[in-house]
Amino acid sequence: MDVTNQFTQNNPTEGNFVMNLIHELERVSSRAPFTGLFNKNYLQKELTQALEQRHAQSQPDSPLYLAIWDIDNFKQVNDTYGHDMGDKILLSVAQALQRGLAPKDGITARFGGDEFMILFHHTNRSCCENLLRAIKDDIDHQTHSSLLCNESTCFRVSISYGLADVHSYDTAAAALHAADQQLYDRKRKIHKKVVT
Repeated sequence: MDVTNQFTQNNPTEGNFVMNLIHELERVSSRAPFTGLFNKNYLQKELTQALEQRHAQSQPDSPLYLAIWDIDNFKQVNDTYGHDMGDKILLSVAQALQRGLAPKDGITARFGGDEFMILFHHTNRSCCENLLRAIKDDIDHQTHSSLLCNESTCFRVSISYGLADVHSYDTAAAALHAADQQLYDRKRKIHKKVVT
């Protein structure tokens, strides 16, 4: 229910306070508190709107790119170094995503667990790939240290991503599934290279 007019008719100052409060509540509810990135609900809403806009356009063939990330062997990090270390890794990944992607480039969200997503504003695949590779390079080269059994252990984590053109999908769920599939296809290719 929109109650804005109930507050703004009699007292303009009170109306400003209420509007500021509403905007702040919207901002807080769209963010994942731990990382400060946008949350799953916000990304799904933005993706749904972007898909609807693409379908409403006179040229609906313009691409729309969605990337999904996850941290390789994250369970092993938690099991070996503890959940506190896992939380530090999640924060370092979130910070690398924020550093590597300007607001004009797209929307970055923590989707859950060790999964992150980017809904790109760019319609140029090579531009999206360049940004993703630069962020991956930053994350993969970070050194993390943990105190384990009174010994300092240094280690690195790596991150994998999939990028999908999702403009032709009807729903956000279908688009998310396509990006997820790209991630696992890429992981399978990397695993094959390591094994052979």
